[in-house]
Amino acid sequence: MKRLSVWVAIMVLAAGAAAATAEGPTLRTVMRQLGADLHALVDAIMVGDYEAAARAAGAIADHAHVGAGERARIQKILGPDMKTFKALDTRVHDTAVALRKAARERDTEAVVQRFGELVHGCTECHSGMRDRLRGATR
Repeated sequence: MKRLSVWVAIMVLAAGAAAATAEGPTLRTVMRQLGADLHALVDAIMVGDYEAAARAAGAIADHAHVGAGERARIQKILGPDMKTFKALDTRVHDTAVALRKAARERDTEAVVQRFGELVHGCTECHSGMRDRLRGATR
């Protein structure tokens, strides 16, 4: 009986994990990965590793997106500011694409310029939205 209870508990947990995976990552998970990618980008820029910079910028540009449920939760929290949130995400995406191109072309000046724009886009979103979103997850 004890084995059956353990097996049932494992199956319930596995089903929950599978449902979460099918839904997509949470915003927190996406942001943590973007932070890691940004750190990799900084490291690559600092040592002049254009290939690594292009990969990191590409990872930022092509980041995972939250699932429908998480997107609905964000929409509920932000309300009309969701439009701004989406615009800032698009700006960060477009800047990361341009940065990846500059890195592939080994254009240091453009890489540094785009990096500044990328960080500005991130911090603009964080300063206007992070506290509201973070407070809603506690």
